[in-house]
Amino acid sequence: MAKPIVDSPALQGRDAERFQEMAGNVQPVSSAYMQRFNQDVTFLRAHANFSL
Repeated sequence: MAKPIVDSPALQGRDAERFQEMAGNVQPVSSAYMQRFNQDVTFLRAHANFSL
């Protein structure tokens, strides 16, 4: 028999307020960061030797 689905925890109080503040002040990452990220992803894809 399947396990019942458990409710996800909900943020309350100061945690919820802080989350809303952070969500409203999202800063885009720099182009240098994205360039490095893309290089890392390319490296990982080239060296990954497993199948999904």
